Amino acid sequence: ETARFTVVDCLRSYPALRWGLWAALAMAVAALASQALGGRPNLWPMLGIIAAVAGGGLQLFYLGYTGRLPMRAALSVLLPMAAFLYCALPGLPAPSARSVPAGETASPDTPPAAPPSARTPVRPARRAALLGLAVLALGACLWATASAAVATAPSVRALTEEEDNYGYLNLTDLDAYALENPDKLFIYDLSLVSDHRLFPDTSQGIPENVLFWGGYPARSPSWYRMLAKFGITEMNASLFFKGNVLLASTDAEPWQCFMGYVQEAGGENVDWSFYDTYGYLFFFQITSQ
Repeated sequence: ETARFTVVDCLRSYPALRWGLWAALAMAVAALASQALGGRPNLWPMLGIIAAVAGGGLQLFYLGYTGRLPMRAALSVLLPMAAFLYCALPGLPAPSARSVPAGETASPDTPPAAPPSARTPVRPARRAALLGLAVLALGACLWATASAAVATAPSVRALTEEEDNYGYLNLTDLDAYALENPDKLFIYDLSLVSDHRLFPDTSQGIPENVLFWGGYPARSPSWYRMLAKFGITEMNASLFFKGNVLLASTDAEPWQCFMGYVQEAGGENVDWSFYDTYGYLFFFQITSQ
């Protein structure tokens, strides 16, 4: 029940993802119809198409079982599944034995050419029905794809020059402040997560005491090595109570969801205080009485 609710909530929250899923399913129907048009259908490609849809569904429900399904996690399932289904539409040619050119003698190691496979003729009525189904499915796929693009367009815009400079300056300041305070571990929140710097300035060094609480580097060997340098060996909210750990943000106070998370570990006496400011950055100390 939890998995079903999580998956449904994800699809409701992200219309583009929902339309993309419909487009992939429509392409699966078109691919199955295309495979059946060739007479006696080859069961292996058809089983592959069905397995791709079933496997994608099982993966989504597995991720939903964990209780959290962000769009990026759902896309990690949907995109490979959709790519396979789109490639399955034309199908793959069956391998055949190499024929011997005229005038040459076949060597004993050359396998005999396979006889042409007998294809069962498709009845006109069945062929028309399959063609109609394939055309309808392709039309539905195109419509769902266009709907996904329309749903995505309002949320996509280029950063203004001011926004771009603002983000660049904040992340540059965070690196500079971390280099000035190598004895502190800085964990930053989502306000600093989008780093658009292609070639950041490393002339003063690369800080080894800055990390994001989560994201794709989470629980990687380098992540654990950085935590171990500051005496952190257990992964839980209590590490924020250490005196050498600071929270970095562009917001003037920690997020309520974050405070709720650390209060689960430290109780109601958990509080925060300003440690320092640097440019547009705020640094917080989290304490537990």
